[in-house]
Amino acid sequence: MAPRTANSLATWAIRATLLAIILLSVGNFVGSINETLTQGLPYLQQSLGLTFWVVVLYASCFIPPVLRVERSPDIVAGLVFFSFVVLSVAWSNHSGDSVMKSVALLITTIGVIRLACRMSLDAIVGCTIIGLFILTVLSLVVVLLFPDIGVATGWMQEGLWQGIFDSKQSLGLSGALLMFLACHNALRRGGKIQFLVLFALGAICVIGSGSRGGGALALAAIVSCYLSRRSPRFGTLLAFGPIAMTIVAGALMAYIMSTGHDYLPWFDDQLNFTNRTQIWEYALRHLSERALFGFGLNGFWTTPEFYFGFLHEHDWVLDNYHSGYVAILTETGIVGMTLFALCALLFGFRMSWLRTNRLIAAADYDLIVGYANLMFLINFSETLFLRSTDFSEALLVAFFIASAGARLPTSQSLPRRSLTTQKRQFA
Repeated sequence: MAPRTANSLATWAIRATLLAIILLSVGNFVGSINETLTQGLPYLQQSLGLTFWVVVLYASCFIPPVLRVERSPDIVAGLVFFSFVVLSVAWSNHSGDSVMKSVALLITTIGVIRLACRMSLDAIVGCTIIGLFILTVLSLVVVLLFPDIGVATGWMQEGLWQGIFDSKQSLGLSGALLMFLACHNALRRGGKIQFLVLFALGAICVIGSGSRGGGALALAAIVSCYLSRRSPRFGTLLAFGPIAMTIVAGALMAYIMSTGHDYLPWFDDQLNFTNRTQIWEYALRHLSERALFGFGLNGFWTTPEFYFGFLHEHDWVLDNYHSGYVAILTETGIVGMTLFALCALLFGFRMSWLRTNRLIAAADYDLIVGYANLMFLINFSETLFLRSTDFSEALLVAFFIASAGARLPTSQSLPRRSLTTQKRQFA
């Protein structure tokens, strides 16, 4: 087979596989749908997602890279943090779930790095929009035609939409991401009708799921990107949004640990964010037992002592921190949280340097920085960091790699000034 033919086939294989990954990895399907699709086999959805990532790894061997990632400080910090997270399973409870999550995180991270080095941002974002469009349309169909499946009936969620997902949060997040990417796509390519359809579909899912906060965050990211174009200084500061939010999250966690409160004070009110602060307080309360290195990847809620201890205290339990920052601190300790904060800080320096020196297209900058801020905001109340099979986390890694890569010239076109140029290389 000719190299060009193999390249073309591999490219289409990766596009199709990426779409399948998005459909399988945005969120878990609701119980009845999952049972129908998996025929009662546990974790089949996650297993298929990992299998497709392996396909991406194989197909990428036939595609020449379009980005070269050098050993810059931010990449080194990211590699150290990732290695620390994967190796943390060594001091976890060594449960089957912890080991499998470590393996899954290794596969998906390597897969998304190779994907980012061999596909353009346009191609990745295009596949993501198609996948989110399919998932949200299917969710609306299920809500309208099969409300006994698509409308939640559980405690504190009765009457809210969940569509084809097992939780309203997954539907709300899908809608929020679709809103953001629809706006970015419209600013980059135009197309009012396509924008209106995608944005309206995402907004309907956000409102129906009760995740108005997710929609507000998406709108905030969009407005921030718009303001960054109007004000270069604001745009540069926006790159440091992730580290600023990490510092705020650290301060909130320090307050909970020092006071022992399972709420956050707000004038005369006590905010618990739908009982999320109870989960945060419980996890952080036990952090002193392993403050330096944490409980290891997926090593906290899989420990029966902690799982049933929370159940005994509150008469309900979720194996979910409902905060990506609490997840990182609890599972990787102070060392892991410090490395994570360093990655966020270096990301800010990288992006601001690229913008100041005009080494990145405005559309690419808005996409990467806007999405990073959106993800860091969402992780205040949802756990997306360290999710091994969640595509929204993988997309964040892909954008991180794309921002640090130097675009290579191809035989068919001159080097684009889309990310970094060939004339200016990173140290």
